[in-house]
Amino acid sequence: VLSATVAVYPNPAENATTLSIITQRSGEKTEIRLYDLLGNLLWSNSIKLPAGLYHQDIDLKEYSPGIYFIEVKNGDQSIVNKLEKL
Repeated sequence: VLSATVAVYPNPAENATTLSIITQRSGEKTEIRLYDLLGNLLWSNSIKLPAGLYHQDIDLKEYSPGIYFIEVKNGDQSIVNKLEKL
C-alpha cells in the first residue's frame, strides 16, 4: 500500500516549483531531495508530515536550465519525479 503520492508543478518551471505530497499516515519522517543529472545532491529537507496534503516550494533561481530529479522518501517508499528547469 502506498503511503504517499507526489505531484510537481509547474513542470517545466522557471524560477520555482511546488511539490505536493499527500500522505496517509501522520508523523512519518519524509526526506525531500533535489538532484542534478549527475546525481549530485543540490537541496534537501527533512520533515515529519501530518496525514493529508503538504506543499513544499523549491526555489530554482540559482540552478542552470536543465533536467533535475526530485526524490521524496516516506517510510519505505521512494518516489522520484523528473523536473525540467527552463
